[in-house]
Amino acid sequence: TVGSPAEDYTKTIPDISMDLVYFKPDQNGEANFVLHISNLIHRNGGAWSAIKFAEQDYIETSYRTQLNYSFLCLGVLLTIVLYQLFLSFTKKKDFGNLYLALFAVVILIRLIVTPVSLIEYFFPDISYNLSLKLEYVALIFGPMFFLLYLDKNLTINFHKKIIDSITIIGLILGGLLFISNSYYANRFVPIIQSYTVITCIYIFFMVILSFIRKPTLETGLIVFAVIFTISAAIHDIAAINNIYVFFSSTSFISYAFITFVFIQTLIVARQQEKSNKAVIRLSESLSNANKSYSRFVPKEILTL
Repeated sequence: TVGSPAEDYTKTIPDISMDLVYFKPDQNGEANFVLHISNLIHRNGGAWSAIKFAEQDYIETSYRTQLNYSFLCLGVLLTIVLYQLFLSFTKKKDFGNLYLALFAVVILIRLIVTPVSLIEYFFPDISYNLSLKLEYVALIFGPMFFLLYLDKNLTINFHKKIIDSITIIGLILGGLLFISNSYYANRFVPIIQSYTVITCIYIFFMVILSFIRKPTLETGLIVFAVIFTISAAIHDIAAINNIYVFFSSTSFISYAFITFVFIQTLIVARQQEKSNKAVIRLSESLSNANKSYSRFVPKEILTL
């Protein structure tokens, strides 16, 4: 039993569990299942997907594989977060790396909540209300922080008024989400999904235009990352809303997010390398200039 279903759905007590359920058939090899499912929190009731039956060893292996993948994603994203935070602290008044770090934090939260909840795994008594709201964090703040990161780090001519509008709307939706209870928070999801899709489409078109105007390796990688992530997001949203798509039982957004953040880190590393090379070239140029000037100017003045 997970939570407490009730004939009066308003008395439902929702919960989530990471436990595996074992059963044995009778002597005839048969087993009967009766499911009691009631719903108060979510907009749609009933079972979300097909129930998976298999032998114990297979289920436990599959379960461990999913946990290991989640731990791998957690470690990768945590490393990226720390790396980007370090870069942001070393650059005064440069928020580009900070926005990318916050984007990675948001994605990290999403990946440890769903589809395999590491939070529930380590903290089984966590409130369902908090667990549910954390699922929606990435849909609101993910596109917002990524847009702010692109605006600071790449030469893409985003419209300032549109960026301000998207940021304000995102902050308002985030505030409404956290002050409301689970029942109303779940009803905000269609609005949140619309906000996510519109923001992603705007980013997509602006990145494509930037690549057409000035094709570079950085903008090419951005185009690939954006297309991959938007496609995965639309696929998962369609699957959640029971719209037929290929591999509807597989969530692609986690793979897309990991790829996305990794590509952004590659771009940042490449930009850092370019900056370091430019500084070295400038230092060598000044050094050569000083050598030339030393013939006519006292060395003490050049040292100063």
